[in-house]
Amino acid sequence: MPLYILGHELTHAAGVLVFSGKVYKISVHKEFGYTETDTNNLAIRMAPYFFPLWIFILLAVQYSVLIYYYTNRLAPENFCRLCFGISGFLHAHFFYFTVMLLARNPEDTHASGIALSFVFLLNLLLLFTALFLFLSVNASALIKRFML
Repeated sequence: MPLYILGHELTHAAGVLVFSGKVYKISVHKEFGYTETDTNNLAIRMAPYFFPLWIFILLAVQYSVLIYYYTNRLAPENFCRLCFGISGFLHAHFFYFTVMLLARNPEDTHASGIALSFVFLLNLLLLFTALFLFLSVNASALIKRFML
């Protein structure tokens, strides 16, 4: 759980930086965490619920390794299968902890209204999940097409 909370708080911090805010403190504990900032809005509050940070990091590593593989003419098939399996595990982990956290501590959704927060969340969650799955499944084909 602390790893999920770290990703959760880092995603809040990334949202603050995207909106030109300042992050003063990130604190992660066993069961909770918080981020102190100078700015706050719906996108920042909901960012950890629709943007899976660890999956984004996995995709960055996957694409970096695939670029290395293809530039050195190596066969990455087993690596792609491994990354796809890890991506599936991380998606399940992300969905489980997102639902658990929203059910247990819904303060991120209350500030902007529950209805608006959930409509915003569901739309972006579907968009990012589809995008990350597409990028994960088609990593080799995309790199072959655009790199080589």
